[in-house]
Amino acid sequence: MPSEMSTIDGDRSVQELRRELAEAREQQAATAEILRVISRSPMDLQRVFADIAASAARLCAAYDATIFQADRDFLRIVAHHGPIPSLPVGDISLPLTREVATGRAVLDQRTIHVADLLAETAEYPASSNRARLLGFRAIVAVPLMRAGAAIGAITLRRTEARLFTDKQIALLETFANQAVIGIESARLLDELRQSLQQQTATADVLKAISRATFDLPRILDTLVGSAASLCDAFDAAILQKDGNFLRIVSHRGHIPSLGPVGQGTLPLTRGTSVGRAVLDRQMLHLADAQSETDEYPEESAIARRLGFRTLLAIPLLGAGEAVGAIALRRSEVRPFTDRQIELLHTFADQAVIAIENARLFAEVQASTRELTESLEYQTATSDVLNIISRSPNQLQPVLDAIVQTAHTLCQSDRAQFFRLEMANIVWQRIKEQQTPNFRTTLLRTPSRRSRARGPRPARPHASVARSTCQTARATQNSPQATSTEPGGDDRSLLFPSCAMVSQSASSRSLVMS
Repeated sequence: MPSEMSTIDGDRSVQELRRELAEAREQQAATAEILRVISRSPMDLQRVFADIAASAARLCAAYDATIFQADRDFLRIVAHHGPIPSLPVGDISLPLTREVATGRAVLDQRTIHVADLLAETAEYPASSNRARLLGFRAIVAVPLMRAGAAIGAITLRRTEARLFTDKQIALLETFANQAVIGIESARLLDELRQSLQQQTATADVLKAISRATFDLPRILDTLVGSAASLCDAFDAAILQKDGNFLRIVSHRGHIPSLGPVGQGTLPLTRGTSVGRAVLDRQMLHLADAQSETDEYPEESAIARRLGFRTLLAIPLLGAGEAVGAIALRRSEVRPFTDRQIELLHTFADQAVIAIENARLFAEVQASTRELTESLEYQTATSDVLNIISRSPNQLQPVLDAIVQTAHTLCQSDRAQFFRLEMANIVWQRIKEQQTPNFRTTLLRTPSRRSRARGPRPARPHASVARSTCQTARATQNSPQATSTEPGGDDRSLLFPSCAMVSQSASSRSLVMS
């Protein structure tokens, strides 16, 4: 007859198997729940870490559980569950050294298991002191491994000197793997989000270039706004070469600039980071511009005055020449990532495209204006010659055509033609928008060279003096020439408000005002 306490293989009771089965089911349920959280909220890492820490502490019979992520030379707490005191989540808690059990697990990329840290003063002096201060003894730390590198650790602690079982350590390693899955999923989704944002920003800039080719300030403003946002910078600016200076042509952000857009300038010297980037045609990245007093004295002084630290400058290269630079700044010491630097290179290329398009368009416009003016001049000349050929014996139609053509092409308010007879100017023809007494004033103006003291009237000088007369300011009653330009037979007298052209050094003058 079988015994009352049934056994399997003579050493394990049914109750033990049932307990193990229940534990396995609980572990599977916990891991399944964590995976569900990761799949439903892949970007909510805090919730994923909190669930992992709570499940690890409960299922492994620990007093607390903590998840750390490596942050340069330190370990930062990203989740904690349990009564043993801990720093707030997000704070840097431990130095990444071999004197700390958790630090050694990360550095050696292996599980560290200690029954009583109070007795390990020689092997783990920092952890031993911490255990004595916070009141715990046993610890197990499992590294978080991703692509062959440790990116953090998960730890369990107990207040008594009692080792964790192999099953508990294996379960903790499972939780460590799930934490890595959560981190990697969040990282990949974040990279995808950033990639989509970058593509959208690039498309927006290219769209602005295609739609507003003639509006360079608008394109550059769109570009620096996208650069500052996507590269997590405190500000962004584009500067263009202007002789021995770099002029700010666009700026977006909270850090003060050297002056208003279009007016603020920076010396084009090697003492500034942006200046050196342009001169050397190479990217320049300063982690802390304020500390670069020897290498970049001018930049360091500007950084202390305006309150920024990290700076990234990339030259704008067009046809092998630097035409300016795009720069990002941060008011804290936090270098830009490789991805952000690569993105800024893309924005620099787009800025060059926009600047070159605007330059080419301006050249086409200038050439078109010149051709149009030349055609107008040729047409006007042809019209006057046609009138001369049709009216060889009539002077007045010819003079009318000359005055009308000069009035139109020179965009003057009035044009007058005078004929020199003996020693007096005789008004011949006028095309005007004039005051009522202007014609009378013209007829009273003498033309001969008077030896009397006092200023000479400017109007007859073009015909009498056989030279171009020019004044910056003139009145109807007493115009004064401030400069003369001697020359050959054809001369002009130009005023901001009055201009005189002597068509013949001996006989006629044409006045335009």
